[in-house]
Amino acid sequence: MRYMDLYGISISVLHPIEPYRSTQSNLEVVGERLMTFASVHPEQAGWERRLETYMKGGCLGLKIHPIIQRLAPDNPGIMDLLEEYAPMGVPSCSTLGKAPTA
Repeated sequence: MRYMDLYGISISVLHPIEPYRSTQSNLEVVGERLMTFASVHPEQAGWERRLETYMKGGCLGLKIHPIIQRLAPDNPGIMDLLEEYAPMGVPSCSTLGKAPTA
């Protein structure tokens, strides 16, 4: 919050990337000035229930990071995730690009 104050930032939105940073961890710190998107991994069992819980818990949208989550853009799990998510009517955010090569 100190840096937010220093640079005049009133609200920050956190973007977890499961399985590396859990949405639940973010929900535990949100408040007046911190908000969060949700993240689930479509290859982990129970993602549908977790997504619904996260969205009801106050998440602003869905974050998908195919590179870090090791999901090819044409992975059927991404399509399943988006189909489950679409009726919720809130934004989704996805990172695009290629993984760095050595």
